[in-house]
Amino acid sequence: MRDSDVALNKYKELPWVLIIISYDKIIRYDNMYLVDVLSKYVNTIVYLVDFGSFNVKVHNYAGRLYNKVSNRKYVSRVMFKILRSVVNRKVSLERVVKNPNLIDLIFVVDPVRVNFDFKPFKNAVRAYWSQDCIHGGDYYAQVFSDVLDYDVIFCAHKPYMYRFPSGKTYWLPFACNPKFHRRINLPFVYDLVFVGNVPSQRSNMGMLGVSCLCIWVRGYLIIKCLLVMLISMIW
Repeated sequence: MRDSDVALNKYKELPWVLIIISYDKIIRYDNMYLVDVLSKYVNTIVYLVDFGSFNVKVHNYAGRLYNKVSNRKYVSRVMFKILRSVVNRKVSLERVVKNPNLIDLIFVVDPVRVNFDFKPFKNAVRAYWSQDCIHGGDYYAQVFSDVLDYDVIFCAHKPYMYRFPSGKTYWLPFACNPKFHRRINLPFVYDLVFVGNVPSQRSNMGMLGVSCLCIWVRGYLIIKCLLVMLISMIW
């Protein structure tokens, strides 16, 4: 048997994964890095969803609107039914995969918030990675996307895992990209350096002007925000 035939047989035996990620004008490199890692171990099919598409926007708006009335018992019930009927349109994946029975795993990565038609994928396990579930509007946008009906749910924020079904929800925090997040020999300039995302210049973090220390533990980024507050009080 030729080497090419052996490689082809091995290729067929590997699991097939359909990963659904989002893009906004440009494809986020962290998502593509995830695809790159998966493709080394499994057969990977990528489906891109425009973050600015109509379907995503409708789910995001529905989540924000429901979040405003979620504390009102009777109003929230009526509003939920109305919004559910608006966003309940299923998106077909037939053009993406010609043979749905081939797929073993469907992995949807937040902020993809769309109702997909998974009925043709009878052999596939459906998994969703919730990355933005801290804010109510983002969480309810995922609810309207039928995330709670997935077979497996990964939550990036451990304190908010209670929002998802306990029997099938697992903690999957963010990790680092070793191609970028590594030790770099640079001249000493600052005592402290902040590595992360400041949501707004008006926020407390942005106004402090003081950086916080970031420590990599087991591949996860732990931001010592408390250190920032203490230092700002001392200074």
